[in-house]
Amino acid sequence: MKTMSIDLHYNKIKNQLETVVQTEKIIDSTNPIYMLLTDLKIIRNSPVVLSEDGFLERLNLLLADMYKILVLRCETLWAEYREEYYHHFRKNLNLKQEKEKFLIAAERQLAENYGDRLADIDFIYIQYLIYKLLTNEIQEISRRKIQAINFS
Repeated sequence: MKTMSIDLHYNKIKNQLETVVQTEKIIDSTNPIYMLLTDLKIIRNSPVVLSEDGFLERLNLLLADMYKILVLRCETLWAEYREEYYHHFRKNLNLKQEKEKFLIAAERQLAENYGDRLADIDFIYIQYLIYKLLTNEIQEISRRKIQAINFS
C-alpha cells in the first residue's frame, strides 16, 4: 500500500515539473527546473535499492536542495540588483519592499499560469519566478544604462 503512495507522490511531482518544462519550453540543462526534473528521474531510476522511507527522504532532500539553490541565486541577484539600481537611479532601493513586490508578482504569475496544478512544487516555482524576474529587471537596467551612454 505504501509503495502505491510513493509512486503516486513521485508521479505527481514529476508531472508538475514536466508541465512547467513543456509549458515554458525549457530546454536549457542548466535551468533549475530542468535540473530538478533530471535529478528526480535519476533518483527513481537509480540502481541503488532504497527503502520506501529512504526514497521519500531523498526526494524531499532533492526538493529542499533545489529550493536552497534558488534562494541563494536570488540573494546574489538581490545584491546585484540593489547595486545596479543605485548606480542607475542614484537612489537607495527599499529591498524589503522590492522583495515583497516580486513575491506578489511571482504568486500572481503562478496563479495565472498554473492555478493549483503545481501544488507540490509551488514553493520552488515561486523562487524560480523571482529569479527570472530579478534577472529580467537587472537586464533592463543594463539596457537603460547602455541607451543612456549611446544617446549621450
